[in-house]
Amino acid sequence: MIVKLKGGLGNQMFQYAFGRAVSLQKKYDLVFDISAYEENSTRDTKRTLALNKFNTKGIFVSEKKGGGVFTRVIQKIGHVFSPLQPYLFDKTAFENARQDSYFEGFWQNEEYFVAIADIIRNDFLPKELLSGAAERVHERIRVTNDPISLHIRRGDYIQDKRTRDYHGPLDLTYYKKAIDYLEEKIGCHFSIFVFSDDIEWAKTHMHSVVPSCAQIIYVSDNDIPDYEEILLMRTCKHHIIANSSFSWWGAWLNSSKNKIVIAPKQWVKNPSIDISQVTPPDWIKV
Repeated sequence: MIVKLKGGLGNQMFQYAFGRAVSLQKKYDLVFDISAYEENSTRDTKRTLALNKFNTKGIFVSEKKGGGVFTRVIQKIGHVFSPLQPYLFDKTAFENARQDSYFEGFWQNEEYFVAIADIIRNDFLPKELLSGAAERVHERIRVTNDPISLHIRRGDYIQDKRTRDYHGPLDLTYYKKAIDYLEEKIGCHFSIFVFSDDIEWAKTHMHSVVPSCAQIIYVSDNDIPDYEEILLMRTCKHHIIANSSFSWWGAWLNSSKNKIVIAPKQWVKNPSIDISQVTPPDWIKV
């Protein structure tokens, strides 16, 4: 079976987890189409393949190096499997899967892979030791009482009109409500580790919503790549995520049964899109 990878790291991780789950259940060989990350590819938004930084399984093949194999497969089978809705679990993906199936979609729902959660969490461990900059943050998280990861997604949510109209950035009101909720549950003396693709904006604004009795540490910089940021998020005790698959994974990879995860009620702007399953049922929506 073949799964197309596309989008940023969070999307890649959903596509991988979906493919891994189907291949294990069906006992199929697993191939990932990485054509979207080929140089000069026009098939998708330019992103970087980062799954190879993890302990992932399967074969990664591009259209160019595969000699046009994926085009031939699609022409032969005559169709591509995609989820019926982006955030709802589609059980037919398992029921209809064949060894020659080609899957394209985002598969953003833990129901696809929650049955093999331990395997997925192990697959998303790093192949190599953390860089020096990331290891210093990791050590600080390790010795901190009640470390909380907080993710702010701006970047393309501001700059790209299509993405801005679909998702849009969260405002400070959401982060204030999330922090207030955690303060009520665990007390005030916690440390917030901030991750963002616009860390300067965070440094300018976040102090206005963080209580003075709490500590705030700004993590993101050019020395820490995105896959290391997700690994740092997972080591925190609690999580405040954005409407982003990136911090979704940072929180989900934390296997603690005592974690508190705060997520936004509004994941997308379009009210007609069903987002009732976008987060696990025990996560708190504010």
